[in-house]
Amino acid sequence: MNVGSKRKEEWETDEYRIALLSLWKCNGRTNQQIAKQMGITYTTLKVWLNESEAIREALNTGKRELSDKLAGAMTRRAFGYDYEETKTVIVGDVRKGSKIIENQQTVKVEKIKKHQPADLGAQIFMLTNLRPEEWKNRPVDKDILKLEKEIRMLEKRKLEKELGEGGTTSAVDDWVSSIPDVIEKESSDDDEL
Repeated sequence: MNVGSKRKEEWETDEYRIALLSLWKCNGRTNQQIAKQMGITYTTLKVWLNESEAIREALNTGKRELSDKLAGAMTRRAFGYDYEETKTVIVGDVRKGSKIIENQQTVKVEKIKKHQPADLGAQIFMLTNLRPEEWKNRPVDKDILKLEKEIRMLEKRKLEKELGEGGTTSAVDDWVSSIPDVIEKESSDDDEL
């Protein structure tokens, strides 16, 4: 057994080290940074990830936790939230009778309630990822749809010639007619805006 595999076994079997790997990943560290903290090269970590289920699962667990934290923060920002801000204000110098005591000041701690309004950018980001079919960033190019319809019509005519007069199937008709439906749907969607 070489020194590298002994070190790998230490990381695989020590619950504290496994928890540390998850914590590092959950805190947003890259695999390169984690390898450095482990005292190994990034290449060695990649090999260990292929060989060790425990190390791989620890990093995957940390990655899932990080993803959950980010999703929670994004959701919170999308809806807006209330928070409390603490402000420390220097009121004045401390006096003893008529004398000012050197290097001492009276401070007042104020707690201010604030509201972070909903963030439209966060809402758009979440909707484009959660419902991409409804909230896509780029509209369907109607010219491309019209060209695709023309191509399908030409292919339909070619099939009709090959099958003989009136020999088209309903599947071909459905395939060709699916394009106009998309164009009409896009047009009616534009009217609603």
